[in-house]
Formats: sequence, structure tokens, C-alpha cells
Amino acid sequence: MALATDGATYRYDGSTWAPTGDLAQTPGAASGPLTGNHQLSCVRPDVCMAIDGGAVSYRFDGASWSSAIAVPGAEPLQAIGCAPGGTCVTVDGIGDAFVTEGSGWSSALNGWGAAVSISCVRSTFCAAAGVGLSVWNGSYWTKPAAIDGTALLTGLSCATATSCVAIDDEGNAVVLDGTTWAAPQRVGGSARPVLTGVSCAAPGRCVAVDASGAVLRDAGGKWSRPTVLAPRQALRAVSCPAVDACVAVGNAGDAFVLRG
Repeated sequence: MALATDGATYRYDGSTWAPTGDLAQTPGAASGPLTGNHQLSCVRPDVCMAIDGGAVSYRFDGASWSSAIAVPGAEPLQAIGCAPGGTCVTVDGIGDAFVTEGSGWSSALNGWGAAVSISCVRSTFCAAAGVGLSVWNGSYWTKPAAIDGTALLTGLSCATATSCVAIDDEGNAVVLDGTTWAAPQRVGGSARPVLTGVSCAAPGRCVAVDASGAVLRDAGGKWSRPTVLAPRQALRAVSCPAVDACVAVGNAGDAFVLRG
């Protein structure tokens, strides 16, 4: 599934893209991918959640999108992540967190700061990247831990509850192996790519994209050099449902399918 900044959505079936409708526009919602406020999380064909920059969410049931679902007490939402079982969590611009099991959102839980990316592997484990790394245990978020010096975290993906990769705007990847976050590792050789998205289909098997239109692959902790897919646009997101199948999207509306 892909989400455009005008609220249009598109679904890929393995060979073609087809429109799946527009999200209802929220008055005053921020626009543009650089805000970080247009996000979606799809973990099954019938479980997708999206946010558009307002204090509302939208759910896709496999056939169509719902109307706007209010998140009571929330400021404009910043990031959202869903687990395969259907639990979804979101964080707003002042750091308050909310959770849903599919039929309405909780009231605000403890908040520690805005998040740019959330990755969930089950209802009792999500990780959020923002001012630091926070972990959701099903009841509350831990206070963010600084793991990457002064760099700005820009993305996060967890393959399991003990294997996650966070990326930053200085070309570093930070790996969770078990319960310990390793020191930042430069990817892309001597370059300093502004990494914008990452997806890990399995531990040690991740793909990252950057603002220069390049893709980088991780194979057991060894990152490839950048391969440029879109020389005239930034790649903004990537999703890998399997280790040999990924889709990356750029800020000019192009999508790239990676196989093998």
C-alpha cells in the first residue's frame, strides 16, 4: 500500500498498482512527505492504518478505507505502527501515545517526545524512534534512550523483539541485537547518505533508502554500497514483506520493486 500526500492510496498486487480510494481530508492537516505526518502501516492485507497529519486515523479492511477515526485528546499525529495481530500504536506531536486493538483508541498514555517511526512485531512489543529509542511493552513506553549521539533518527524497523535497526540522517545504522543497541555503524562506505527509510524482513536482512535516490542492503551486518534507483528524486520509504521482495517509493510518485 502507498499513501500520497493528497490522501490518495494505491495497492500493489505483485504486478500492478491500483487506486484504493482517498482518505478524507482533515482541516488544517499538514501536507508533504517532509513533515513526517503522512504515514501508514500495513501488516496484513486486511490490516492497514494511516495518519494524514491531523488527530485522526484511517483503517483499511482489505476492501476499502474507513472514514476518519478520531484519536481522542491527541495533537497532530507523527507516527504509527501496527503488529500482525491488529494492535496499532501512534504518537502525537507532543509525545503522547495511544493504542488501539481495532475498535477505538485509548486515552493518552505516558509520553516522552515526538516519534518519527514506529515498528511493532506483536501487541506487547513496539519500538519508536524520535528523540531517542522507546519501547512499548503493551502497557507503557519506556523513556527514550539516546543511542546515536547528536544524529537525527529518521527510521526504524524491527524483524523481531530482539532484532531492530534504526537509521539516521548521517548515514548510520544502529542495531538492536538481543537487548543491547550497538554503536552506530556507517553504511554506504565513505559516503554519508541521509537515510530516510528502512525495512527488515528478517534479522540481519534489511534494506534502507536515502535522500539521493539510492538503496542499500544489509546482509548479516554487512551493508552494500548505495545503488541509485532514482537519481532525480529522494526515496522516502521502503517496505519488505520478504527478504527477496521490497517496494520503495520516491517523492515524485514513483515506485520501485526490488526482487532477489
